[in-house]
Amino acid sequence: MQLTSKQIREVIKKEKGLSDEEIIPMVEDIKEKYEGLLSDVGADIILSKQLGVDMDLKGSTGAITKISEITQAIDSISLYARVKSIPALKTYKSKDGSDGRIQAVYLQDDTGIIKLNLWQDKADIVKELHLDKNDLVFVKDAGVSQYNDRIELSLRQGGQIIKDPDGVKIPKLKENFVKISELETAPAEPVDIIARITNIYQAKTFTKDDRERLALNFEVSDGIKSIRCVAFDAFAKEISSNFSRGDLVRLSDVTIKEGLYDLELYINWNSTVTKNPITNIKIPELYELTLLDVKDEKISNLEPNTSYRITGTVISINRGPLRAFKCPDCKEKVFLINNEFICEACNKQVNPEINIFSSLDIDDGTGVIRVTIFNQLLEEVFELKKEDLKKELSPDEKDAIYYKAEKKLFGKIIKITGKTRTNDFSNQLEFIANSLELLNT
Repeated sequence: MQLTSKQIREVIKKEKGLSDEEIIPMVEDIKEKYEGLLSDVGADIILSKQLGVDMDLKGSTGAITKISEITQAIDSISLYARVKSIPALKTYKSKDGSDGRIQAVYLQDDTGIIKLNLWQDKADIVKELHLDKNDLVFVKDAGVSQYNDRIELSLRQGGQIIKDPDGVKIPKLKENFVKISELETAPAEPVDIIARITNIYQAKTFTKDDRERLALNFEVSDGIKSIRCVAFDAFAKEISSNFSRGDLVRLSDVTIKEGLYDLELYINWNSTVTKNPITNIKIPELYELTLLDVKDEKISNLEPNTSYRITGTVISINRGPLRAFKCPDCKEKVFLINNEFICEACNKQVNPEINIFSSLDIDDGTGVIRVTIFNQLLEEVFELKKEDLKKELSPDEKDAIYYKAEKKLFGKIIKITGKTRTNDFSNQLEFIANSLELLNT
């Protein structure tokens, strides 16, 4: 690898403790001796040899570097480190208008912390290697750059990340594992949690400081107690797109805060959210969790914002739009026109996010309540696939979907777990389902 004059001098200064004022006259003497037939790089190489500085070692990608030793003077480095955190994948628009992706990974060794950027296809390395907090890695051939006065790394073309390299000992990073059911007050420090997702609600947009942001609420349980979780922006998009009810998750370096009614969990920009982590901690499956900590109740006794299990007869399947499309960039409504998805806010064709939903009315003899079903649960109950609805639907096709659902559900007794809420438009109590079981077929 050919180093620049500046890079060579930085290595000489570090190795020999010399200043620029001391090095420049030595280089000028060497250039004068060769009567103008030597470049700055050539003169610096000769000086390094005279001083006994091994530039081959310092400049090669095979040289193993500690994080504290990384400077812009080194063109490319390799290092051993532990994964400290893996923020959510971010997307962006390139200057040419194409979509771009960047996945950051923060690395730590016994000398410091540094950010490694994985651009475009290299962003997939995190999922391909199932990287998680505290994994030991060998990073080979990473370029060095500076951003906002901080040194950062980017994996080069041909560079590699090797998980669990042999013969390397780097102490594990501190982990602060807690159980949701054992939390009585909010811990002062960030914590790590293993739990199972029991509910994911629809992401919502809001404006703060003239910036549009995305927020997502979801719930997780350790088998004894549940906690409400809040994620923003990139993490909100990542969880709503790639995680489902029933997924086992590890939430690392998250913050617990006092909420209005109970403790709440907040995912930070430097948290790590891992799907189906390798762990010895046993968390009940989703079907078991839905039976825990939920009270059986009659419809006439239901109160707002409370989880219940109710049993009743389906007296109607309500026909509605069935699906809604949202722009992945601006989060505004997307219109399906001639099998093309158009975002009027962005004034372009997009590949939209899709949410599916429908509702049933059930009667238990004490009252009637509307039950709303979303996404994954609706796929199971209506026996359809969300992606199959990402197209123009003729009236006959929509009728066929509802006819099939009515044949399966109308007049049947069902048991549902979920949570009550007051509808903002009708001001009526409704039930948001997270599980549904047919008791007679």
